[in-house]
Amino acid sequence: MNWILKLTPVVAALVLTMACGDDDDDGGDGTAGTSGMNGGGDAGDPGTGGDVECTGTYTGMTADELAAETPDGACAGDTLAVCTNDISSIAGECGTDCFLAVEDPNEQLACTLECIEGDADPDPSQGCLGCYIAAVACARANCTDVCVGAAGSAECIDCRNENGCTTDFFVCSGLPVPGSN
Repeated sequence: MNWILKLTPVVAALVLTMACGDDDDDGGDGTAGTSGMNGGGDAGDPGTGGDVECTGTYTGMTADELAAETPDGACAGDTLAVCTNDISSIAGECGTDCFLAVEDPNEQLACTLECIEGDADPDPSQGCLGCYIAAVACARANCTDVCVGAAGSAECIDCRNENGCTTDFFVCSGLPVPGSN
């Protein structure tokens, strides 16, 4: 229990660092750039990919449809990356692998971030990734016994829901709750 109290400020600092850092998807002046996440979208329309079909959590939607459902939040400019990668599954797998491989909770979060960045192409912004890392940290703090090795199981999903991990993720990311579109 003591490590959870130590982990909370680290997660908050990590999320704030990611959310406030320059993710190189803009021109450095806070305006959206035209490279990186645009895929098939129009210039100045970051994160969209036209009629690219989504995989994973948002299967059945296109990148443009997901962008329309994500007007704000940390992942609003990252809908192409979220659409073309199953970031939720990647985050769950990376979180489990890092939990099993690394003992220090702070290093587990850094390991998880590095793992997601290595597996996702294109990479979501640091702010968007911060929402996924916070969700992994919440599950680790509250649901380790049911989520390690079974991030997609009904028990893990129920535990994450009961402990606010899922709600907090959707508030942070701005992504729509699956099935609500």
